[in-house]
Amino acid sequence: MEGRYARQEALEFIGKKGQARLSRCSVAVVGCGGLGSVAAELLARAGIGKLLLIDYDVVDITNLQRQSLYTERDVGKKKALCLANHLRGINSSLDISAKPVEINVKNIKTILKDCGVVLDCTDNIDTRLIINDFCAKNSIPWVHGSAAGTAGFILSIVPGSPCFRCAFPKAKQGLSCREVGILGSTAHVIASLQVVEVVKLLLGKACETNLVRIDILSYSIRKMAVKKDPSCIACGSKVRG
Repeated sequence: MEGRYARQEALEFIGKKGQARLSRCSVAVVGCGGLGSVAAELLARAGIGKLLLIDYDVVDITNLQRQSLYTERDVGKKKALCLANHLRGINSSLDISAKPVEINVKNIKTILKDCGVVLDCTDNIDTRLIINDFCAKNSIPWVHGSAAGTAGFILSIVPGSPCFRCAFPKAKQGLSCREVGILGSTAHVIASLQVVEVVKLLLGKACETNLVRIDILSYSIRKMAVKKDPSCIACGSKVRG
């Protein structure tokens, strides 16, 4: 009888050794909405051994258009807790925990101290900058993702590479999905590619350190090189010593 991960182990870049490695890895998913709920499901199905789900928000009826694991019964309940319960039903062998809190500068160290990779699925620029600065300081790789309308961005940030502040030196809060809308497929595509990057990071493979913009309506993909800013307050030469 074939095992749960037989089709994944058949991939040359994973194999049985890679799958065993994934089972020992930990990933923190910050934000359990359009990106996070999809990404967390894929990570659970891929057999990532330990998942930490972080989100203070509750499920809203408007979320059901794109956040595919949630149901009408979840409306009004904490996203992180609902998502954890659904994932345990998908893969009971994993260590899945949920924290229905908002990441901030005071609690981030306690919450993310033991994670191997951080997956940014938030919709808040302040939270992203907090994640960026913490990961830069502690040499933790993380994958940024954002989506709205029919387009989204992905950026993998590893120790020594340009960070989020380098890529977005004038970052400010953009328009929300409430204001510009979002096609459900947009979130699924961006989240799926974020998971590809996470798997590569966990397996020690080269990841995509260019800023990638994808528009699913026009099928356009644009890669933009990110240059390291020596004066960056998170990863610059003075910070790193």
